[in-house]
Amino acid sequence: MELKLPEKTAVAEDLARLPALYDGCFHEIACASRSSISRTGLRGPRKLDQFNEEAAEAREDIHGVLRSWACVAAERLGLALPESSVGALVAFLVSHLDWLTSFAAAPEFAAEIAGLCSRAEQVTNTELAALAAGVSPATIRQWGQRGKLTRYGSPGRAEFDIAELLAVTRRGKG
Repeated sequence: MELKLPEKTAVAEDLARLPALYDGCFHEIACASRSSISRTGLRGPRKLDQFNEEAAEAREDIHGVLRSWACVAAERLGLALPESSVGALVAFLVSHLDWLTSFAAAPEFAAEIAGLCSRAEQVTNTELAALAAGVSPATIRQWGQRGKLTRYGSPGRAEFDIAELLAVTRRGKG
């Protein structure tokens, strides 16, 4: 079943966001490590309960799903697989997006890519929200202060609903 133009556009936008979300998940893991060390004064390995398992799983899923769809496309189109980095996988998928959005499993492809973005967005903070929206962290904070965005999280860790953030961003461009 071929996807219509708005659905193709959404998939292309989601694919374009995945490398930043992938990096952002790493940032979430690294920040958890730094904050646990500075709070406790420990220099050894972080405690298991401080490891951001959701971010690690989201990162693993992003890579695995992109690699899987790249394998499907490469096999069906008789092409060599790209290198295994997320950036290279996204570039490969984008370059074959017309085929990926026109074959029988196109709805599953679109749903999986959207799901990856959604899951990764659930583990994001101000900096990653800014990166995903293409604005500065100061802009995100201003939007929160002005009531354009709902701020979640603890006093020391702001979190935002990325769907709400993207809606605010789209309204600003429209």
